[in-house]
Amino acid sequence: MDDFFNICYVFDHGAVRGAGVSICSVCENNKNDKFIFHALCTDLTDDDIKKLELITDKYDTTIILYFIDKSSEIIKQLDLGNFHVATWYRIFIPYILECKKVLYIDADILNLSSLTDLFRIDMENHFIAAAPDTEKTNRNRNNMLNLKSHIYFNAGVLLININRWIDNDCSDKILDIVKKYGQKLVLPDQDALNILFSPSGDIYYLDKKYNRVELWKEQNIKEKLRETVLLHFVQTKPWQEAWLYEKRPYIENLYAQYEKISPWKDMSLERKEKLSYHDKRKRAVFLLRKGKILDSLYWYKEYLKAKIMKGD
Repeated sequence: MDDFFNICYVFDHGAVRGAGVSICSVCENNKNDKFIFHALCTDLTDDDIKKLELITDKYDTTIILYFIDKSSEIIKQLDLGNFHVATWYRIFIPYILECKKVLYIDADILNLSSLTDLFRIDMENHFIAAAPDTEKTNRNRNNMLNLKSHIYFNAGVLLININRWIDNDCSDKILDIVKKYGQKLVLPDQDALNILFSPSGDIYYLDKKYNRVELWKEQNIKEKLRETVLLHFVQTKPWQEAWLYEKRPYIENLYAQYEKISPWKDMSLERKEKLSYHDKRKRAVFLLRKGKILDSLYWYKEYLKAKIMKGD
């Protein structure tokens, strides 16, 4: 398998759409390289699997699915209630894949240019390579977790040295961190990974172009987008209707361009089941712009009710 670049995702039915489009973006932007895609997954439908098979046929590539037993005791103890338990599956990747190095990518990330330089990084003396998170997240999470002199990284992109991970029992150590910190792990697996690797410093810090988070909130968006390799859509996803509620210069339609060449090209935008009162206001404005005045008034009323209940 080391003749190929190995990339791993974690997804269930709710995230397979984003992951599938992400895989398409990798294949489109790395046509001279060969990949094996791996996915730790649960709750996929037959239609989900057929769509993934269409990708393998279109790009002459391989996608290997590893189905996780959610009822196992080790998975149950990772369910802290604040995030979907599937987010923890990535800590088991080194024990499942048979390769020396693997690139883990979140399902809500687009690849915009070549990954060759990323895979060429020498990982011999490092457990993982990861990019720093936003300054706000770095400050807040380090303070909450009492991490000193640490650069808090975003775990959405991880280049993992599999042998070093296994030799140092990293997954077992993460399980110990879960027992110790419990609900303090607000960004659960990401917090745990930062706690684990903060004392050793054996982290290769990537340029932020390899995990560009919240680009639409930065200055010089166009220039930074031009150099971005992996674009991370945190919080609102571009396959959700709520994505249209706000303007995001230069990137509003990027995901849609890749989805159009994927097996998910005919799917309508998803609606969030639960909206914050801020999103209810944004939906009201969005519907008003579309000329749906009565629908807009309904959601503005819902926004006001939610705001009063919240006491803001």
